[in-house]
Amino acid sequence: MTNNQMTKYKEEMEGLKKELTDTQKIMLSLLEDSDEDRRKLEEYSKELEKRVKERTFELSVLYELSKQVSYTLDYKQLFHLILTSLHKMIQYDICGSFLVKDAPYNLIIKTTGAMDSKIIEQAKALLLNAFKQISGLRFNEQNLTVEVEEMEGSVEGRSPRNGEIRAFFNVPLIIRNKAVGMLHISSLKQDAFTEEHIRLLYTIANQASVAIERLESLLEAEKSKIEKAIESMADGVIIIDENRKIAIINPAARKALHLDSYEGIDVEGISKLLGYDFVGQLEKEELTPVKEEISIYGIPYQSQISSVITGNKKVVGAVIVFRDISAEKEVDRMKSEFISIVGHELRTPLTSIKNAVNIISSKKAGDVTENQIKFLSMADRNINRLSGLINDLLDISKIEAGSIRFELKPLDLGAVLDLAISSLAPRAGEKSISIRKDIPSDLPKAYGDPDKLEQIFINLIDNAIKFTPERGVISVTADLISEFGMQISELKEEENQSAIRNPKSAIQVSVADSGMGIGPDGLEKIFDRFYQVEGTLTRQIQGSGLGLSIVKGLVEAHGGKIWVESEVGKGSKFSFTLLKYSPEKALRDRLDIEIAVAKEKDIPLSLVILKIQGFDYLSETYGEAEAIKLQGEVKRFVDRGRRTTDKIEIQAGGGVIMILTDTPKEGAFVVADRLKETLSEQTFAAGEKAVKINLTPMVASYPEDGVTGEELMKKVYKA
Repeated sequence: MTNNQMTKYKEEMEGLKKELTDTQKIMLSLLEDSDEDRRKLEEYSKELEKRVKERTFELSVLYELSKQVSYTLDYKQLFHLILTSLHKMIQYDICGSFLVKDAPYNLIIKTTGAMDSKIIEQAKALLLNAFKQISGLRFNEQNLTVEVEEMEGSVEGRSPRNGEIRAFFNVPLIIRNKAVGMLHISSLKQDAFTEEHIRLLYTIANQASVAIERLESLLEAEKSKIEKAIESMADGVIIIDENRKIAIINPAARKALHLDSYEGIDVEGISKLLGYDFVGQLEKEELTPVKEEISIYGIPYQSQISSVITGNKKVVGAVIVFRDISAEKEVDRMKSEFISIVGHELRTPLTSIKNAVNIISSKKAGDVTENQIKFLSMADRNINRLSGLINDLLDISKIEAGSIRFELKPLDLGAVLDLAISSLAPRAGEKSISIRKDIPSDLPKAYGDPDKLEQIFINLIDNAIKFTPERGVISVTADLISEFGMQISELKEEENQSAIRNPKSAIQVSVADSGMGIGPDGLEKIFDRFYQVEGTLTRQIQGSGLGLSIVKGLVEAHGGKIWVESEVGKGSKFSFTLLKYSPEKALRDRLDIEIAVAKEKDIPLSLVILKIQGFDYLSETYGEAEAIKLQGEVKRFVDRGRRTTDKIEIQAGGGVIMILTDTPKEGAFVVADRLKETLSEQTFAAGEKAVKINLTPMVASYPEDGVTGEELMKKVYKA
């Protein structure tokens, strides 16, 4: 409220009080007059008192509203205060506020109770039509957000009121001679509003206009400060607002993205360049920032994407900050290359030294004393330690270079774990540590490299042995988890079976110990290279600090993730996930390998699936064993005519898979049709019956139908 308005109200108040006082004096001087005159004077006096009280209340409400809006920095909060204050002075059924700022424009409607939707739509139309006439602005429903809510104190559970609006009033919000919004009140009663009500509404609208103008100036000044700070940052910064538009993109970001200006920039284009879905980030409810490495025009960047969150936890934007890490990557490459060279150069002389020590210890080069054997044994132990460190360095180097080779296959997790436990049993026995295994007998097969998986188990269990005191316990458990991270054994039966069949479910393995535990600071660095947990016990434990880094690299190379849970004095639990074996995943990986070879040799490749017609019928009629036997006969028949470079496999569900190298699509169809025709002339035994087998060939080829295993599989199943 302005000072002029305050003065006007005070003058009006003083006038009313004076009028009341004068009237009371007149009444006192006329006490001798008739009863009728005294009654009229008393009624007039009461009316004046009522007017003074009303004006006093209005003044107090307006004064309080003026104080509150002067501290408000949010448009919605501003209109909430205005509409709530308005309800204290004017009896209405519906009020509304509309503000034109950035599209979509916001319309707020408040009701004094439950209202029929037709009444709401009528109020909405009255407000918007009035604003369009005053402003000349044209917009549609897509540019509008509507919020409808009942006023505080409304009685819940009542049926919506029916009827139509019979009285209403709209007052525009004017800033610098331009209509920027509208206030609206309406009632279901005829003649519900007086000139006094209209005057109050204009007063409040004037307050709102002043508050909006002040708020815009303040926000513009703050935005300018933020933009200047962001403009000067060396890292690239992009800010997306809640309307999916780029609010800020600083010079470092424009330089990285090869953009000269803001012109022609949109979120979709930026998302493609960065390889990140900004719109998806805006739709998320979680607040956890996402860190990842991205590549922009071949240059590596470390990026962090965060949601912009309001006080009520609503996502209203997204921010991405990315930093050029070319120098760090080059240093890492040189370091890895140095480690690899040093490791290989050290391995050869170290092998010669070890052989020499073993020859001397075995007395093949002459007699040695017991004291000499003791020192040779010490040398042999340290040679083994050094050899282990070199192997760790070479493993880290291969993992970082992406050159480590994997032979992925279906494998029994329990069998691989038994090999690891048996190799570490002597070490555990030295400290009387028991290693317990809990692997369900019906656990599906994992999909991985058995040697690398055994290395993962050995490193984790060996690490647990190191940090577990004597007579401690190490537990290794495994379970199937759903795609949402829940253990399937904890789900209901119907959910359990669904999750087991779901290809997105995975196997979770945990290695828990009863050792010293890890503090919060250590948990953040535990998988870093050369990091070792600080503590009295760790000073007595020898190691390179590379074991867990190797485990992390191997797990992630398998498509899994690894994490740790620990508490000082209560032990640690390292958990990791593995892919569950599925024929589809195995075929996709196999195709990717073959496609890589074909791409290198610049030759075509074809995928052929020979589907046995009526395989389910054969299983039901002659039994599953006989059907599988027939499938094997088909494979043997196909095998007889294949080239040495062709790959032939059985497909689950009744079929034979062929991967034909250096074979274009036309040639693959010729091979498939010939096999189909020849096989249809053969007779096969199913128990005591003779049956004919018909095939349905499906073909997809590289590069014509796809350049990845997944693309070829999608194409072949559509054929």
